[in-house]
Amino acid sequence: MEKKVLFLNPSYSYRSKGAWRHTRIWPPIDLANAAAMLEERGFHVAILDLNAVPLSLPSVAERAKDFHRIFVTSGSLDRWQCPHLTIDSFLLLTRALKDSNPNAQVYIMGPHPTMRPREILETTRAHAAILGEPELTIVELCEDDKDLSSVSGIAYLNGNEFVKTKPREPADLSTFPVPAFHLLPMNKYCYEIMGGKFTLLETSRGCPYQCIFCSEDQMYGSAYRTKPIESIRKELDSCVRRFGVKNVYFIDLEFTLNKSFVAEICNLLIQEDYRIRWACQTRADSVNLELLKMMRKAGCRIIHYGLESGSPKVLESTQKRISLESIRQGVQWAKEAGMEVVCFTMMGLPDETVDDMLMSIEFAKEVNPDYISFHVATPYPGTKFHELVKAEVTGLFPSAYEGNYSEDFLKQMTKRAFREFYMRPRYVLKRIRQGPRLVLNQVRLLMKFLG
Repeated sequence: MEKKVLFLNPSYSYRSKGAWRHTRIWPPIDLANAAAMLEERGFHVAILDLNAVPLSLPSVAERAKDFHRIFVTSGSLDRWQCPHLTIDSFLLLTRALKDSNPNAQVYIMGPHPTMRPREILETTRAHAAILGEPELTIVELCEDDKDLSSVSGIAYLNGNEFVKTKPREPADLSTFPVPAFHLLPMNKYCYEIMGGKFTLLETSRGCPYQCIFCSEDQMYGSAYRTKPIESIRKELDSCVRRFGVKNVYFIDLEFTLNKSFVAEICNLLIQEDYRIRWACQTRADSVNLELLKMMRKAGCRIIHYGLESGSPKVLESTQKRISLESIRQGVQWAKEAGMEVVCFTMMGLPDETVDDMLMSIEFAKEVNPDYISFHVATPYPGTKFHELVKAEVTGLFPSAYEGNYSEDFLKQMTKRAFREFYMRPRYVLKRIRQGPRLVLNQVRLLMKFLG
């Protein structure tokens, strides 16, 4: 009998408990990784990315009826860092698949089952929940007659008993094949500040830093791992030469953590003349001007930094181990290298005051990135932030810590920050000079955040 496996990425609501999260339709690279691994082993695999190509529940159920194993993610790799908080579509989809295909084994994965496996298993009655990185666990679960108790990195219900197996070791990225781009609707993906013909790639996983607000450790672990350069070459060959990708976001947590590795990637991009525009995210204190100039020569046009806070006190409390001066320098160097800078700031951390929030707004205006987002700090379960405040928050996935200020007040402060930053005459004039289409797109985004 043919072994058939289906992967499902649900559609995501743009608004999450009243707070704006991801606006993007980005490829679920973790699903494409696992699909490629299974194809190597002779499985018939399909991916339905409902976030890119929406379908009704009856249509999905009809397409799923012939599959023996079905994997549903609550949030693909690009959402692991800042997961959305509303998972209604994920829960509805999983339950619908269980009802319409009772003979299939339905598995769940992603940040939400990883953070709250018991509660989500009890709600969905899925066969098992994958905890953390999903790819290798998926392959093992697809082996015939595999007893759940022998599979690392999962949780499941045995009657009313909740069972959690031993954690899975971090994956060796050198074993990953080229993601199954051919199973994805590659023409649907875009990033609003880069354009279409877009994909995500990753060259490393893991982060040695222990920021209190970051949920990544639960998904990646802290072990920093890189892909071989030859693997990166094959992935670029596939997405650029076969699928015509022009814009790439390297979604690594800290792209410049290993500067010699970044130099190898840049040399590859230059030598192969891929002619792509690319973006990355990293720490502002792990770059220097020479490295940034090399990245710019290799096609890097956009760099993302976490500012987090403009208050030294609050910044120190995040345990990010970075200074305001390092952030100033990193932003300035990126501008000198000819890159656009995107920054992220949060409000509502423990012991943060209104004066601290106002310092964040002023610091954002001082360093003056090309784009910045201000968000209410989210105490994701499993983070140090959540541990600090868990006695004062409610719900499976609390959207804010209201120990000092209400969530409504924090949202109003983020809206004030957006207005003060983006409505400065100096900033507006600069964007107008860069083109009316860019200004119109940015106004639309701003209105959504202020809406």
